[in-house]
Amino acid sequence: MVETLCVALKGTPRVVVQLLKEKGALTFAQIVSETGHPEKSIKIVMPELVNQGLVKQEGEAFRSSCLEQMAPMTRTPFNNDLGRKVQANACAECWKKWQAQQLVLMNHFGLNPLDPQAQKFLFGAMESFFFGDGTPPMTIDVTQQGQIHHLGRPEE
Repeated sequence: MVETLCVALKGTPRVVVQLLKEKGALTFAQIVSETGHPEKSIKIVMPELVNQGLVKQEGEAFRSSCLEQMAPMTRTPFNNDLGRKVQANACAECWKKWQAQQLVLMNHFGLNPLDPQAQKFLFGAMESFFFGDGTPPMTIDVTQQGQIHHLGRPEE
């Protein structure tokens, strides 16, 4: 089942929602043409996207509706092109979800947000989160979770 937050989508549903956000209202044929995805996969996801309220159907055309159902962002998160693009395309709930992901990345990689390299990494992760496939540019390795012991901490 498709989750209601636009940033939680993967694959064809995400491509369709992002396309409609960028281009506005499109017909089914235009969606197939613009995405390059098979017509069959678009036919499968459209009813679910409409049911979830992420896409609205108006006659023969479809359009994105995430920002209309959820509170829009009240301000630009950063004074750059990416910040303005995020504000125009993401709702407040999506931004909160990104902030949680950003915190995970900062803690995992020990990033200092004042470091230009860390900022570049986080902007790349934000771009991927909102406009890519939703994954950060580097994945977090959790295979050692629970097996790492810090100095001074007795082995259990």
